[in-house]
Amino acid sequence: MVGSADGRAAPGVDINSVVRDRVTGRTGRVISVEADGRLLLCPLRGGPGWEVSPTDIVRLDSTEALRARVAEANAASTWGRLPTSSPNPEVPRRRSASPATPLPLSLTRPVPVAGCADCTRLAEAEAAAGRDQSAAADERIRLRRHLAAAHR
Repeated sequence: MVGSADGRAAPGVDINSVVRDRVTGRTGRVISVEADGRLLLCPLRGGPGWEVSPTDIVRLDSTEALRARVAEANAASTWGRLPTSSPNPEVPRRRSASPATPLPLSLTRPVPVAGCADCTRLAEAEAAAGRDQSAAADERIRLRRHLAAAHR
């Protein structure tokens, strides 16, 4: 612990030490020590820094510092943003990319037009695909395109 119980600053606060601000609960890296003894901290993943009294910080050991960095990285990859280090951060809601848009094509199986040689050929090609669902889907797409172009 950098700050002592009697309120005096403990010596040996190193630049780049990972500490937790007891007042705000934020975790940061010491980037400078001011002339009056206050420390300037910045979040582990960057962002605006803040000043803190040396009596209000707790130095994190290597395990706690690693845990804090992993939590920051996980939050950033999960939410796509730089997280706060507060013990009670307000968790943003995931936003939907966009409302569902209707598909332009019907999902029902296309019906070939009786008497059309192309429709018959495409329907037979779909049947010939058998269990190959990819090939059958390709033939249904070709039949839909033919129906839209030749029979509408």
